[in-house]
Amino acid sequence: MSVDTLIISKDGPPVGLLDTHVKSFLRHLRAAGYAGRTLRKKRMIAASFVRRTKHERVAVKKLNESHIAAFEKRSPRRRKARVNFELAVLRPFLGFLRLDAGVPSPAPRIDSSPGELDAVTVQDFLLDRVRNRLKEKISERYHLSHAHIQMARELGELNC
Repeated sequence: MSVDTLIISKDGPPVGLLDTHVKSFLRHLRAAGYAGRTLRKKRMIAASFVRRTKHERVAVKKLNESHIAAFEKRSPRRRKARVNFELAVLRPFLGFLRLDAGVPSPAPRIDSSPGELDAVTVQDFLLDRVRNRLKEKISERYHLSHAHIQMARELGELNC
């Protein structure tokens, strides 16, 4: 079965990656000096990923890291070394596709605004101060009560 078959979605654009994307990626790796055996292994993994994206009808423009994660979770009993090798192939492949095939880059994640970040930092600082103060007070009370007990003992010994 050729991986070059185009699947057309209802909207019209091609769905799934093509064998030409894999070949371009391998040419890039060959130019970087990878050995033939390594290139063959990487081709098998990339071609398998391409088949899966075609089977799932994933549009090239919608491809992202979640598709790689789903590909890796396809079989729960996979050896860790194999999974790591596949990730080492597919992450650069996705990066290559972002440059070569127009796969969009992920939007930068912003967890909070700088103002919120400052408020959180101030809040953490104040909470740490309160905790430290409480520890000091508890420590002082412990030492005071310990001192009172000691004084009472001393007074008790003096009265005896």
